[in-house]
Formats: sequence, C-alpha cells, structure tokens
Amino acid sequence: MKKTELEYYPPVENLLDLIYEHYTENNPVEKNTVAGKAAKAKEKKLVEFQGVTAKTRGPLIENGELDMVIATFTINEERKELYNFTTPYYVDAVGLMVLNDSGINSINDLDGKVIGVAQGSNSEESFKTYVAEAGIDVEPVFETFEGYPALATALASGNIDVFSVDRAILSGYKDDTNKILDDRYAEQEYGAVTSLEDEGLTALAEEVVTGLIESGQLDEMQTEWGIN
Repeated sequence: MKKTELEYYPPVENLLDLIYEHYTENNPVEKNTVAGKAAKAKEKKLVEFQGVTAKTRGPLIENGELDMVIATFTINEERKELYNFTTPYYVDAVGLMVLNDSGINSINDLDGKVIGVAQGSNSEESFKTYVAEAGIDVEPVFETFEGYPALATALASGNIDVFSVDRAILSGYKDDTNKILDDRYAEQEYGAVTSLEDEGLTALAEEVVTGLIESGQLDEMQTEWGIN
C-alpha cells in the first residue's frame, strides 16, 4: 500500500493512520503526530509512500504500482467496473475558491472568468451540468492544470480567477488571502480504492472504514479537520 501526499489530500490522512495501525495489529503506532505515525509505518516497511494526482491515481492502481488509493476518489458506476471501493467514508461537493479581493461573491459572477481545474477531475463537467440545470447564465473559460498545488499557485498569482475542485480539498488551501464561495454542487461519495483482484486488502479497507463509521471516530476526524 502507498499513500497520497498530504498537500494533495489533507482530510484523509487520519484514515490512513488507522489503516497503518490495523497493519501493526497488537503493536499500534503511538498516538502522536500524523507525520510520526507515517514515519513509524515506513520504518517498519509496512507501507510505501507515493503522491498521486486526479490524473494518475486510477492508472497507478490499474498497472499494479499502487495497492490502494485514498484520495478523494469519487464512487460512480463506471469506476466500479475498474476498481473496488469501500463503503463511502465522506460525502463532498464541488466548490469554488477565489481571492478575497477578486470581487467574486457567487457563481453568478463567473461569466467570462477563468476557472482552473485539475487533469483527470470532473470539475468542469460538473460545473457545466449544474449551471445548465439551475438556469444560471454564465460562460467561464476553463484551464486545466496537472495538480492542486499548481492550481493554488495559479490562483494566488492571478493567472486564474477561480480554483475549482472538491470542497474538502479546497479547505487545505484556505488562507487569509482567499475564500471558498457558498455555492456547492455535484455531491459525491468518496471511497478507498483497491484493485478488483486484491480481495484481501479490499476486505481490510472495508473493515477499517466501517469500523470508523460505527465507532464515531470518522465524525470526530471530520470535525477536527473542519470538513463536516
């Protein structure tokens, strides 16, 4: 199993910690920092670490380079044909981040604006579907970037007007220069992903996720991260 980089997917890091502890059985990692737990797991050679993006995560599961992805991977019927998903551990929606001084206060202000989206994501499609169904008359321009850090940099430097991705991901880039608009659309469920062939790891991931839900620990983690 490999893990996603914290800068890409901050809300799921604690879920990975608990999976690490599951692997250590009766000798769990001490309850300290996330970094400490990750370092301990790596030291014991229980996991290897690899960063992914929305574009690379699926192919890396398919070619066997990754055993599991926990990276805001939306569950849908098409993807179920390619991967195993756990019970959903989080429900999110697509969001919009802008600079505080942009003059943009809602989705209605986006006509002609430049919206940055990540390669491999469905953010552009979700936006177009939502505004069409809601009867919102705006026609922004979309630009595609390789990953979320590049999008955050483009927003901060003024190269795009809007950074659009799932709201939980946007929360990891929130600072005193920007804001997340109230608009939310295209709700989606996230699951931990394994290959169709790896029944053992799939079962373990499902056990961990359902255990977190039933114990209330998942709600506690979401409160800690400010995403519930």
